[in-house]
Amino acid sequence: MRFCRGLAIVGSAGVLGLGSAVGGCASSKQLAIETGAAAPPWAAGTVVVIEGGGDVVVWVDPAASEVTYSGRVGPRGSERGDLLATASAEWRALGGGTQAMVIAARPEQSWDAARVTLNVTVPSGAELNITNQGGVVEVNGADGPLTVVNGPAGGEDGSIYVRTADAMAHEVSLTTTRGNVNYQVRTNITGSFDLRAPNGSAIVSAPLTRMTGGGSPDGKAAAMVANQGTNRVVLRSDDGNVLLRVMSDPMSYRTAHP
Repeated sequence: MRFCRGLAIVGSAGVLGLGSAVGGCASSKQLAIETGAAAPPWAAGTVVVIEGGGDVVVWVDPAASEVTYSGRVGPRGSERGDLLATASAEWRALGGGTQAMVIAARPEQSWDAARVTLNVTVPSGAELNITNQGGVVEVNGADGPLTVVNGPAGGEDGSIYVRTADAMAHEVSLTTTRGNVNYQVRTNITGSFDLRAPNGSAIVSAPLTRMTGGGSPDGKAAAMVANQGTNRVVLRSDDGNVLLRVMSDPMSYRTAHP
């Protein structure tokens, strides 16, 4: 899918068909929606890979039966002129017989000139693997293995915000080279937590949860175990703060961010 500033494109990665759209770019170019073969049926544990360059907002919806997404492209800072980007969804073999749904967004300019916002909805049970630069990654309702790698671009930080009410007895890794990491979870959370913020603060707020371990004297690292969990959870920011926040209802509070 190809889209320009001011035009949102919506796609489905579950059943793909032929289609086209005409957009309002200043160049009056026609926008084409590229299509592929019908996707295989959804199954719990399916790997969803998301590659972005701007804000990436993911919702895990137990009522959904396919992956859907929409995108928009916009300028960074004082950039002007036409901004074009492409978004695609395809099944890709990862090896060992594993199939992954890959959703990717790319500007036709550099990441310093343009940012792409992706909104993605996935069914319950997905394994999420997200890479991004120059924007926020927000994951709502995660209930499977989760990896997020983020970083800055075009002067914008790469913060990560995750909230879930699931016990998350899965491997989780949330890392950014610049920005904050906020992992907001319920009191039933399990895991062996490794928090590191060499140029910021590692903060644990878990008054209602059985936690063992503690933080470093300088406040830049913490090693904690929640509810005797053994699944590894890594929260790291090379230049920013990391926060593990345990709440009775984490989905009711959405952290404000730029």
